[in-house]
Amino acid sequence: MRVPFWLVAMSIALRVPAAAAQTLLAPPDTNVDVGKYTTIEECVAATARVEETLYRQERLGVWRDTLPWNPKEAQDPRPEPLVSTAQRCSARFQAATVQLSDLRIAVPLFLLANRDKDVATLATRRIAAIGAHGTTKSAAPAVGSTEVERLAVLDSVFQWYLSARPARITSADSLVTALDRSTPRPMRAKPAAKLMAMYLALALKAQTVQDTITTRARAMRAIALLDSLTPSERQAVRETEFGTSQSFESFAYAANLARAGYGVMLDSLRKSTAAFVALQASLWTEATGESPEAAGFPIGRKAPQLVGAQSSSAGTSVPRPVAGKVNLVLFVDQMCTDVLVLPVQHLNDPSECRPVAASLRRMAARDPSLEITLVDRTRGSFMYLAPPTPEEEVVQINKDLAAHQVPGTSMIGTTQFFRIAAPDRRRIATKQLPNFNAYTFGKSWPSDGGAAFIIDQDGIVVLPTGALTRDYEQFYGDLIAVMESRGKTSTSAAGSPH
Repeated sequence: MRVPFWLVAMSIALRVPAAAAQTLLAPPDTNVDVGKYTTIEECVAATARVEETLYRQERLGVWRDTLPWNPKEAQDPRPEPLVSTAQRCSARFQAATVQLSDLRIAVPLFLLANRDKDVATLATRRIAAIGAHGTTKSAAPAVGSTEVERLAVLDSVFQWYLSARPARITSADSLVTALDRSTPRPMRAKPAAKLMAMYLALALKAQTVQDTITTRARAMRAIALLDSLTPSERQAVRETEFGTSQSFESFAYAANLARAGYGVMLDSLRKSTAAFVALQASLWTEATGESPEAAGFPIGRKAPQLVGAQSSSAGTSVPRPVAGKVNLVLFVDQMCTDVLVLPVQHLNDPSECRPVAASLRRMAARDPSLEITLVDRTRGSFMYLAPPTPEEEVVQINKDLAAHQVPGTSMIGTTQFFRIAAPDRRRIATKQLPNFNAYTFGKSWPSDGGAAFIIDQDGIVVLPTGALTRDYEQFYGDLIAVMESRGKTSTSAAGSPH
């Protein structure tokens, strides 16, 4: 008798043990374990991803660059997810064994992970290694190259300390102090210039977090080093380390300003514009030994009248800067205009305008009587429109300023053009830009790229700035408030810088 097939199949099935439960097409484990990363480069990339993610999440509700400047921001700790990522990923890398060639990426990673002792260990190893390789072993030339390499390493670590968050001001101070004490006397040009620059950088960093004691102490040390140089040493520093005499003199002047402090400057302005200008002149002369005219700063100069088309929202056109009022003249120079930027053909980054517009709104709210003038110029083109007339382009520029909510009255000059002969026929802008040229004060001061000028009630330039930045917004506001509170200055006193 033949056994039915189904019966055979069933008997076989009953004898087979039950198979373990299975899930077809199970998703892979996508959980990232940064502790298993084997290179420092991977850790740096991991922290960069976390930082970018946190930044994007923050941007959904906060545009930090539009907020008032927080002087303690540089000392705020980094977000916990970022710190923990750096700690877990860098745990396998020991300062005693990490490759010295990875110093540039290891130090910032260790600082992010709060491994400050390991940073000091790594820096010590790197310094000890100088002279142990072929390029710095022999004879007199090696001495110079060894010194240069040592200074470069210490300067790099110093800069990492200051740029970290929170900034390691104490560690940076200890580093530069130790370098100062270990540098042979008399100092050569390179270490002298490096030390002075480090002391000033430390003073300015302390100034941003309102540490007035460190600011004055380190600015005074920079000045003391400068004064200790013989005339020949000073000349060597000026020529070989600063590149130009103007850079060297500006450094010395900046150190004197940091030593004086904001309070002294505000007190002098509270007395009169003349006293403020005289203080700036004396600080320059004391720092450089030169007359105030050599500085090139337009402090104390009469502000030129602006020309061009005023925005219609201003109502009746009045000469600008406005007499009898405190003025802020800002050369926006297309930073808030949606124009194509050649040659890369991309739109202006709105982040350039956003913080400036926010600062101006706060300053206008703080001092409603402040006269803000926004200076721009036509360019003969606007986005993808057909080449507009100057009048049409002025309308478009004012629309963009309004869209960015930039307070103030615009003053837009017309740029003249000429055409290259056929068949080329390109439009070439002339260099005749009356407002921009006038505010260079004889080509001694930049008037583009966001330059701003604070001008008193008599039309005297009190403070020219390279750019209106939110970290100095409070100081600008304090200057304006002092001038507003004292009323109209004395014309006879304001015009004399010395």
